[in-house]
Amino acid sequence: MKVVKRLNELLEGIEYKVLSGDPVNTLINEVTNDSRAITPGALFICIQGEKADGHRFAGDAVQQGAKALIVEKKVDVAENITQILTANTRSILPVIAARFFEEPTKHLKVAGITGTNGKTTTAFALQKILQTSGVRTGLLGTIGYYLPSGCKKPFLTTPDAIELQRYFKIFRDNGYQSVVVEVSSHSLALMRVESVRFDKVVFTNLSRDHLDFHKNMEDYFSAKKRLFDLVKTENRYAGVVNNDDEYGRRLKKDGILSYGLTESSEVKAENIRLGLNKTEFSIIFPDKNSIDISTELLGYPAVYNLLCAASCTYTMGINQEIIRKALLEFETPPGRLQNVTPQKEFSVIIDYAHTPDGLKTVLSSIKAMNPNRIITLFGCGGDRDRGKRPLMAKEVEEYSDIIIVTSDNPRTEDPEKIIEDIFKGFTKPDIVIKITDRREAINKGLQLLKKGDIFLIAGKGHEDYQIIGTERIPFNDREIVMQHFGRT
Repeated sequence: MKVVKRLNELLEGIEYKVLSGDPVNTLINEVTNDSRAITPGALFICIQGEKADGHRFAGDAVQQGAKALIVEKKVDVAENITQILTANTRSILPVIAARFFEEPTKHLKVAGITGTNGKTTTAFALQKILQTSGVRTGLLGTIGYYLPSGCKKPFLTTPDAIELQRYFKIFRDNGYQSVVVEVSSHSLALMRVESVRFDKVVFTNLSRDHLDFHKNMEDYFSAKKRLFDLVKTENRYAGVVNNDDEYGRRLKKDGILSYGLTESSEVKAENIRLGLNKTEFSIIFPDKNSIDISTELLGYPAVYNLLCAASCTYTMGINQEIIRKALLEFETPPGRLQNVTPQKEFSVIIDYAHTPDGLKTVLSSIKAMNPNRIITLFGCGGDRDRGKRPLMAKEVEEYSDIIIVTSDNPRTEDPEKIIEDIFKGFTKPDIVIKITDRREAINKGLQLLKKGDIFLIAGKGHEDYQIIGTERIPFNDREIVMQHFGRT
């Protein structure tokens, strides 16, 4: 059933001025900040974005049937259109979205996960434990929005404020009790999650990324930290942080549970054994009880991510035997240290690592598996932080025997220029092969494989496209590997 709200109810408690029309008698049946999504009877909120000013499209919105506008400056439209002036449309957007969809997170247990690396695997593992415990749980994240109707491919890791509240309402209306959300730094900085009532918040780690958007690492951390200001819980623990990460330790305070490999962590992983096809370790909880885990997930990222999910569900009071059962059954999410050739005499691993620290973590895990050689293929995304490109080269060079540098979502940048930036970080260019075409580069790496080798294809993970210019061209690393071996 379609939602209909009076505009003045949506504006309650917000400071505003009526420029035209009557908010009391204006009925709204949709809310959007995208003029292309206008339907008759909609409220259009004009946002000043990074690339476009929504006020420029107010006229188009009215022509398509918008009944009301919220603006930061008066726009020239018919006087019969209700026009509301406010100081900051971006800040009130999440408030109005939550009210329009009837505050759905007041009726859901929402867990928010933020950090540079590990969000996706942790989110999937957390969902698995909750579902195993009998809690019907949805998930919104990088790989997909897992709705009652099925998986929807995401454009953003965290949906915008309106879509986010819309999905929460769908979950609530379909009888879900909990939702796990990957919360990006962009969504925090742009206020997309401001009106979400988080029951638990999780911090995985922080390392250099997105410095094309954030001013510096401290600004990046401040955005992540904002999630911990939004949590509301009556339980003992409001959040969970990685004790082995310097930024995680900065977030530690009363009511926050720490996890890690170090002795001072409240939830610890011990007896770690890394293999080519499985990882084994023990989880020690604060009550001194322990569970033994054997998982198909690989490397230290597997240990940290499963440890994080176990810690979070421990704070929810979930039985430790249920946690163990869920993690034993948990399968590797697409493109997360995924061994796509488990029956071969060598291994091809696909991973989403696209930061210096992400590559270091993955490659150090692979090194601990004692391979014959490590062959690493990677590139860097275009129109993003150029400063991390030589840093990624440095990390790859430290662990690899052969390096293949190629394209990775060049966007509007020249791929050759991106590769030039990467090469500035190498001190041993003789072990580096440059192949700009990613398909050709992957096939070259596969041809070089010998018994006992591990070939890491890094950067794109689950993605099934290449962004070239402004277009998304179908492309899937895993499919290229399977085609090479005569499989689909």
